[in-house]
Amino acid sequence: MLAVAPGVRDVDPTAAIPACEAALARDPDNPRFWYQYARALTAAKRLDEAEQILAALATAGYPMAAFSLGSLQEWERGDFEAAALSYDQAESLGVYGASRYAERARLKHENYHFDASGYAAGELLTDMFDETYEGLNPCPVGNYLQVFTTTLEEREECKRKLNPETVIFLTAAQFADAVGTMLGGLADAHSEPAESLDDAFRQGAGSGAGAMGSLIGLTVAARADARIFYARHGCVSPVAVVMFLGIDNFVAELPASPTPASSDAGPEPGETVNPARNEGPADRLYEETVQDLARENLLWPNTCLIGGDVPECQRLITLLESGEYKVLSCHYRTGNTVFFWHELMPERADYPPPGMDPHPFRKLGSQLLMSCPDTEAQAQTLIRESRREFQSEE
Repeated sequence: MLAVAPGVRDVDPTAAIPACEAALARDPDNPRFWYQYARALTAAKRLDEAEQILAALATAGYPMAAFSLGSLQEWERGDFEAAALSYDQAESLGVYGASRYAERARLKHENYHFDASGYAAGELLTDMFDETYEGLNPCPVGNYLQVFTTTLEEREECKRKLNPETVIFLTAAQFADAVGTMLGGLADAHSEPAESLDDAFRQGAGSGAGAMGSLIGLTVAARADARIFYARHGCVSPVAVVMFLGIDNFVAELPASPTPASSDAGPEPGETVNPARNEGPADRLYEETVQDLARENLLWPNTCLIGGDVPECQRLITLLESGEYKVLSCHYRTGNTVFFWHELMPERADYPPPGMDPHPFRKLGSQLLMSCPDTEAQAQTLIRESRREFQSEE
């Protein structure tokens, strides 16, 4: 089970295309290189070439190629029917969440438009549905969405419809949460939604002398809007699926959105994990994602923290910048995330050079995983054993 990868907005085709062509010259049978090449071609608007490569990879069973093919068909071609089929294929190949994108493409194919009538924040909900986020103020929008989603989650049908990262970000709006709890009775007493707050979402809200008044109005409006939305769409209809997807993507695009509470790839020796959190279904895997190896996935020796011009440190930086190595992030229902190497890892004998301590790869251990363990307890055991093996080699 994989999760969807980012699009091509972060790809610089002028640098990526020659790099991919050089990599393919060395290893022409590597599907990952072909996939990255297709993404670079898409960014360069060489769509026919990209589509041909992605279609071939998808036919051969490369999961993310099917998803990227759907994205190209949806956003570059406007062929929503074909995009839905490609997203369905991606889901069948193990790309978790691709079915939500298929629902979005089908609604586009049907020329569906979200009905914003009757909502206090109809324009905002339309923005979430259409994924048109420009000009939105994250603070009041986050507060509104926090109350909106938690009100929906009072119903069992609506639980666990958002990504864990989204839930954690919205839960961080604790001021709105506290006011929402305090004013729950007040909000329930309003049969009509509050006056529209859409202008406030774009100009800022909840500041200055009117902060409490703005937040009260926002809370009442969000709770009323949630009830209207549920009455019209529930939480499992195509419209609801696409709305939750839009909220997820809004949070994912925020520059400072927090990451899930993390065990930092499991406890170090001597640390303990609360066993009560690792019992029963609360310990089950929620979602797994594949991401580029990042600086925070490595342990940086003190020499690198002091002087980055040390040759050994430059080797680590070059390793990060290569984009060749991936990390498997295993998100569990406990709120913790455990990280592992995915598909490929560097030669351990090359890192660290003699005398460099701690080993940079200690966080990720010494094992490659293609998919996440089913429970956090299994993941924590595996990463501890992997680290122990790693230590024995040093």
